[in-house]
Formats: sequence, structure tokens, C-alpha cells
Amino acid sequence: ERLQFGHAAAARVAARLHSTVVDLGRHSTVGDVAASLGAQLEPLEPLSPALAGWLRRALDDAVAVLQAEPGRPETLVHGDFYPDNMVYVGGVARVFDWEDAALGAG
Repeated sequence: ERLQFGHAAAARVAARLHSTVVDLGRHSTVGDVAASLGAQLEPLEPLSPALAGWLRRALDDAVAVLQAEPGRPETLVHGDFYPDNMVYVGGVARVFDWEDAALGAG
């Protein structure tokens, strides 16, 4: 139940981030993000090839969807968004570690 709460909160925070329009001067492409996420899967491959394969296919599917919709507005992208970069204060999710933030397709 706690994990489901965490995932739901992360999804809400990501949705808010991706609906925010700002100019950071740094731009990130779908390819940049996909390459970064793909690299993060490498340590998982020897431990769980099936899970790593499933995650790679999911990443490929997400990239295909994003690249099939040109003209998407640029929005704020955290760049390193996962549960360890969130803390709950008074039941509200707060996100930190913004060093990889950029503009990207929302």
C-alpha cells in the first residue's frame, strides 16, 4: 500500500512538472533522456535479464510515442526523477536534486 501511494504521488508530481513551462536555457531531447535511462538499466541486466528486457521495451515504446508526436511543447523535465529524489512533508511530495533539470518535450 505504501509503494502504491509512492507511485501515485510520483505520478502526480511528474504530471505537474511536465505541465510547467519555463526557460532554463538547457534543452533535452527524447533521445537524450532515452539514452540516459537505457544506461541506467545496464546494471540490472545481469541480475534480471527478463525485467531489464521488459523495461527496455517499455522505454522503446515510450520513445516511439513521444517521437510520433512532433510539436509537443517544451516543459520542465527533472532529468533524474525517481522515488529517492522525493521526500514527503506533511503528506505532500517534495522533489529535490534538480541538477539534471532541463527543457524537454512534455
